[in-house]
Amino acid sequence: MDSINVDSMELELRLVGQRLKEYLTFKNIKMSEFGRSTRISGAQISNIVHGKNFSIEKLLQITDSYPDLNLLWLLQGKGKMLVIENKNASEQNHLVPKTDQDFNQEKKQQEIVETLKHKIQFLESMINYQGLTIDAYKNSIEVLTSTNKDLKDIVQHYKNITDNKNRNNIDLNNLQSA
Repeated sequence: MDSINVDSMELELRLVGQRLKEYLTFKNIKMSEFGRSTRISGAQISNIVHGKNFSIEKLLQITDSYPDLNLLWLLQGKGKMLVIENKNASEQNHLVPKTDQDFNQEKKQQEIVETLKHKIQFLESMINYQGLTIDAYKNSIEVLTSTNKDLKDIVQHYKNITDNKNRNNIDLNNLQSA
């Protein structure tokens, strides 16, 4: 897997958040209402809007609940914010028939989703690795603490032996002097 530039990812996440906020403002949707309709917690919506870490599944939930939101625009800022819709005679919404350009756009969207999934997997594996590293350091600290205690016990033992020898020497000297 290619090396991921964390700074550019953070910028991308912030831009996605800004575009989502722009969509909510345009549609006059409050975050609480948006959270309820997408079944995403307010905290997670806030994370997305503020460009913090979130999963691609959350974005897919959003576009499932709001099919007029263009995923390519949301992720990359390309194209228009809204997917074009027409109303037929019975006032039901349906999408305009897809053109080759639409299929190419969908393919690009799928590629973006796959790229983001790979980036997420990479970051999750880095988090797991860091967790293992932390555990190894904790174990090392425990071993060092135990070793330190053992060394203190050994030093104390030798102090006791030395103190006893000194007392015995003093007692022996006192006996010889007497």
